Amino acid sequence: MFDYESPQAPGSAEAVTYAALIGETRAAFHAVNPSYQISTCVAWSPNDIDGRAYPYVDLAKGSDLLYVMDYDTRSQIFDQCVAAANAPVAGMIKGIEGYLNLGIAPEKLVLGVPWYGYHFPCVSGTARDARFCPIKSVPFRGVNCSDAAGNELDGSKILSVLRSAQATTVLQWDENMGAPYFNAIDAGTGAVAQYWFDNARSLAPKYAWARAHGLAGVGPYCFNMYPLGSDVEKADALEMWSALDAFF
Repeated sequence: MFDYESPQAPGSAEAVTYAALIGETRAAFHAVNPSYQISTCVAWSPNDIDGRAYPYVDLAKGSDLLYVMDYDTRSQIFDQCVAAANAPVAGMIKGIEGYLNLGIAPEKLVLGVPWYGYHFPCVSGTARDARFCPIKSVPFRGVNCSDAAGNELDGSKILSVLRSAQATTVLQWDENMGAPYFNAIDAGTGAVAQYWFDNARSLAPKYAWARAHGLAGVGPYCFNMYPLGSDVEKADALEMWSALDAFF
């Protein structure tokens, strides 16, 4: 699997060479065994995400599959600098449709989804039950606000915070983003934080959409974020794995 994510200008020699390398690698592997697969990770949208203006049609031609990383979609925040969903369902649809509109066959696309979420420390003065969580401006590739203001957490760890005394709200649901969130107090600082993540409720519609539109598959990042430890953890893992039935 190829996973190159650095910025490249449209038509750059590096981007063209990258696509050629993938195609040559696939040809070499298929010459040995036609069953070998060469996959390439691509951004959630082909629209120059984070400056990645790759030749996506050529990447698709040179690969057996494109793994569309539909997560970290707020790496560059152009609207309000507040905590929000890692991978809103509307953005997922827009991103996949972008690849389909390039003429890339749906059976070459795998929808990558997050089995993790984000912990966002809110700015000082945010109420414990606040709906909106303003976050610190942390620049990323030329944009003043980004999800780098938070940090990634496995879904299982986020659920453990939700079930703890740290939580200051029950689990909430954002209809526009199709994602759950809640507020909690950071144990170390005593400040309010907001947690956004994906769960079975948010992921099942994405899996169903992928199936309905003929995508090759779905692939969580990553499976080990729901360990089979305690009975509670096993139940959480079962729920996440069972949601995959919406695709199969």
